[in-house]
Amino acid sequence: MLPETILPMEPVQIGEPFDDPKFLYQVKWDGIRMISYIEGGRVRLHSRSLRSRDGFYPELDLLVDLTPDGTVLDGELVALKDGKPSFPLVLRREQVTTLKQARELAGEVPVAYLVFDMLYCQGRPLLKEPLSERQRYLKEFLQEAGSVHIVESFASGIDLFQVVKEQELEGIVAKRRSSPYLIGRKSSEWRKVKVRRRQLCLVGGYTTEGKRVRSLLVGAWQNGNLRYLGRVGTGLTAQEWDVLAEQLPALSVETCPFVQCPRAPGLHFVSPVLPVWVEYSEWTPDLRLRAPSIIGFATAKPTECYL
Repeated sequence: MLPETILPMEPVQIGEPFDDPKFLYQVKWDGIRMISYIEGGRVRLHSRSLRSRDGFYPELDLLVDLTPDGTVLDGELVALKDGKPSFPLVLRREQVTTLKQARELAGEVPVAYLVFDMLYCQGRPLLKEPLSERQRYLKEFLQEAGSVHIVESFASGIDLFQVVKEQELEGIVAKRRSSPYLIGRKSSEWRKVKVRRRQLCLVGGYTTEGKRVRSLLVGAWQNGNLRYLGRVGTGLTAQEWDVLAEQLPALSVETCPFVQCPRAPGLHFVSPVLPVWVEYSEWTPDLRLRAPSIIGFATAKPTECYL
């Protein structure tokens, strides 16, 4: 029998890509980590937090026909927007709470399952096998079809990172070819390198410290609502902060423009008409910008600031 749950192995973050023949390199996809268990003619699913998602992704039901019974796979669920993975989009699928909602949304927001590891095959545990051997099993015992795809591996991390950066993808993961699968551990056997990405946002408020603007509250449109994405307090020059301190009060409104209004003392809300470019490292699970920094004001229309 397969284990009830397996806590996924996690990579550590490093600053720069590298080349080493002892490693293989894969694209880091911007999605929802999902481990699938194929047993007894059915598919069980668990997210990174071990939350059961059985039946919430009907696209994965075909796994029973693509791999032997007694298989466990590790991969990423992604949803595409304009040909690129969109975390806000796949999060819509992950946030539904009923199977009825899941089935309805599957037609509107289809997902792909990008598989990068095989942990069990025909009931046999592969966790102690080297990654290179698990990759051999993956290619031999999993067929690609429909929404199920095997993640490709590359020999050069530096070259792959350059391509990923040009295509504005999330980053890469370097994995030691001899590494076992370390359940629930973050290990330097796997190393991730992130690409700093950017999002066109609207300023919906700000915080102050004395007479100075300390940070901007930013958001973007999603399904007709302005979604709050976080506070940004870095990236502008002292002169630019001074200009904002002069201009933002003229845009003041009493009502919070965000559908999910932040709570903190000293918040000032403004009419969402000022677009800014925000650079960030990744999305948090609750759809906030991690490590955001303002990289400039934008000439875009406010309606163009959407997820």
